[in-house]
Amino acid sequence: MALRERFGRQVLLEKLSEGTLGTVYRAARLGPSGLDRIVTLLRYSEAVSSHSEAAARLMAQARAGARLRIPGLVRAVNIGRVEHSYYVAYELVEGRTLRAVIDRSRKERFPLAAENALMVASRAAAVLQSLHARQDAAGVSLFHGLLRPSHVVVSWEGEVRVAGLGIWPALRDTGLLGPDERRWLAPEQSTGSVGDPRSDVFALALVLLESLTGWSPDGSDPLGALPTVRLMSVTREEEPLTAPLEGILRRALAPEPASRYPTMGEMRRAIDALLFSGDLTPTTFNLAFFMHTLFRDDLEVEAKVLDEERRADYGTLAPPQHPEPEPEPEPEPEPEPEPEPEPEPEPEPEPEPEPNARDRLPPSDPSSSGGRARPPGTRRPGSLPPTGSGRMFVAASKPAGRHRSLAVLAGLALTVAVAGGGAYLSLSRSRAATGASRTGSVSPAAAALARVRELEARVAELEGENAALEAALAGAGRAPVSGASPASPERLAEVDDPDVVQPTLLREGPPLQYPPEAASRGRRARVIVEALVGEDGTVLETRAVESSIPGLGFEAAAERRVEAGLYRPATKRGVPVRVRIRVPVEFVP
Repeated sequence: MALRERFGRQVLLEKLSEGTLGTVYRAARLGPSGLDRIVTLLRYSEAVSSHSEAAARLMAQARAGARLRIPGLVRAVNIGRVEHSYYVAYELVEGRTLRAVIDRSRKERFPLAAENALMVASRAAAVLQSLHARQDAAGVSLFHGLLRPSHVVVSWEGEVRVAGLGIWPALRDTGLLGPDERRWLAPEQSTGSVGDPRSDVFALALVLLESLTGWSPDGSDPLGALPTVRLMSVTREEEPLTAPLEGILRRALAPEPASRYPTMGEMRRAIDALLFSGDLTPTTFNLAFFMHTLFRDDLEVEAKVLDEERRADYGTLAPPQHPEPEPEPEPEPEPEPEPEPEPEPEPEPEPEPEPNARDRLPPSDPSSSGGRARPPGTRRPGSLPPTGSGRMFVAASKPAGRHRSLAVLAGLALTVAVAGGGAYLSLSRSRAATGASRTGSVSPAAAALARVRELEARVAELEGENAALEAALAGAGRAPVSGASPASPERLAEVDDPDVVQPTLLREGPPLQYPPEAASRGRRARVIVEALVGEDGTVLETRAVESSIPGLGFEAAAERRVEAGLYRPATKRGVPVRVRIRVPVEFVP
C-alpha cells in the first residue's frame, strides 16, 4: 500500500507487511539536503513499544548488531522513537524473504529446486557460523535464536542474507512472541531455556525442510514427518527425501541438543558435501534466475517505483535543522573496544552505502519487500537472554596464475549455468520464455543496461578462453600431480572458514580401478583421501588418511582416482585459493 507519511527522520513510502511485532515499511531516510537513502523500517507495534523493558532491549540489540561486521547479516542503520513508537531502520535488500519465495512457489506450482534450497541453507549456515564464532564479554558464544524463513533473505542476484538478529534475547521472556514465531523454536527454547548455537542448527533444519517439501512446523515432532514428506518437483512426480538428505535433517532435528551437529560448521559441511556431490548443479546464477522467473511480474514495477522514490523531491518533508530529541543516534560502524576472538579477517568498516547501493531488505516478522531488479545477464538464462554488559545478542551457556585459470573456470561455470538454466526454464510450463524477455527490460536505469552489456562481453571472453584451454589440454594432456609444488601458506585457506566457498567437482577421473588382490577376494572398502586443490582447480597433492581395509591396494587406487579429478577452485571473497578437502572413495566389487 503506497503512502507518503512523515515519521521522524523518515518518510514512510509503502507498507510491505504486518506481523505480531509490528509493521514493515519501505521508507526514505532524509538528511539535511533531502534523500539520504531508501531503507526498510520496522515500526514496532503498540504492544512492543509500550513494554519499556522489551523496547529498551530491542534498541540495545540493534545498536550491538550495527557494530557486528559479519558478511551476510542485514545491518541496522538507524534506531529510535517517534512519539510512542520505537523503530529500527535496516539496509534495504532488493529481493524477497524465503517466506515470500516459498509462498509464491506454492501458489505458482513452481517449486524451489533442491540445489537452490540447499545453497540457501548453506549460505545462511555460513553467516550463522560466523556469528557463533563471536563471544560476549563473558566468553560465551552468540547465536540468533529465532531463525525462520522470514529472517532469511534472497536477493535478486542470488545472494543470501540473515535478518532478525536480536529479537529472541530481547523478547523471549516478555510474552510478546506470537505462536507463529514460537513454532520455529528448538525444543529446549520452547521449554524455557535460552538455547545455544545448536538451537540455530535445529531452526535451520526446519527452514530447509520447508524449502524442500513445503512441510511447515505445526507443533508436532518434525522427525515423525520425515518418512512421509515429499520433495517438491516441477519435472516429475514428487519423491521421498533421499537417504543423505534425510540423514542431515534427522541429525539436525534431534530433540536433544547433544544429538545434533555440535556446530553450525559441521552442519554446513554436511550440506555442502551433498550439494557438491556431483548429482546437483548449484550456482548463484541459477538461484538468481529462479528468483527472476518466479517474481518476473513484480520486477519491472518495483524497479520503476524505486527509481521514482530515489528521484523524488522530499524538500517539504525534510527534517528540521536540529534533530528531533526522540531518535537514538545512528549506529554507525565503530571499532570494538575489545579484540575479536576469532582469527577470521573481516571486511574493513566502511561508510554507509549511498542511496543507490545494492545492499537491501527486512529484518523481522514480515515476509516481503520491494526491490529493484538487476538481472544477472538477462539475455543469457540459466536455479535476535536477558541483556547484560558487553555484546548483546544471544550468548550460549559456556559448556556447550591465476587469472587465466579463474577466467576459464568461470566460463565453464557460466556455460553450465546457461545450459542448466535453459532446461530449467523450458520445464516451467512455457511461462519462463516470456518471463525471460520481460526480465530483460526490468531496469530502466542506464547503469543496469551497461551492467548487462558488460556481463555479456565478459561471458564471450570467458567462453573464448575456455575453448582455447580445452584445445591445449586435448593436445598436451594434463601435467603430472607428482611435480606439483607444495601448498603456499599465504594462499592455503581453511576449509572450515565461513568465507570460503568449497571447490566443486567439474570432471571425474577415469573409472575406478579395483585392486586385483582385493578383487579376487570380493572385498568392498572405503578410503578417505585428503586432496590439495589448487587455485586452478587441479589436484596438487593426495594422501590416503583413512582406509577400512588397509594393505590391499585400495589406498593407491583411491589416490589415483582423486588425482585425476578437476574442480572449480575454492574461493575466498571471490579470490581463488588452495584448500585441502577430504574425498570419500567407495570400492564395491
